[in-house]
Amino acid sequence: MAQIKTEEQYKAACERINELLKVVSNETPAGDKNLLELDMISDLVADYEELHFPVVSKEEMERERMSFKELFDTCPFLNVTAFAEWIGINPSLMRKYKAGISVPQGKNRELIRRGLLHVAGKLESVNV
Repeated sequence: MAQIKTEEQYKAACERINELLKVVSNETPAGDKNLLELDMISDLVADYEELHFPVVSKEEMERERMSFKELFDTCPFLNVTAFAEWIGINPSLMRKYKAGISVPQGKNRELIRRGLLHVAGKLESVNV
């Protein structure tokens, strides 16, 4: 049985999937060669991802999840004041969140969540 053995093959397969998704739609006949190729490559990619990028259970994710305070303690290069200003929260209040004196609720919690996701996306897209 065919399988993806290297990261280079994996990347090439993902690129091919993206190309095929441009020509295959819900209206594509079941016997279409592009749809068949897409199905086969998707299965190969899924097998590779299961082996190399296993899904972590929700419980395991919760155990590994760090608190807001831990984030700034373990990443001292992150400036809590600058982050607060960037996402539109009072820096003094943000320092209270960091110290564990207060807990973000409602709008502020959502602003922090979105800000952290944005930063994570930026970090993930860095080309090293």
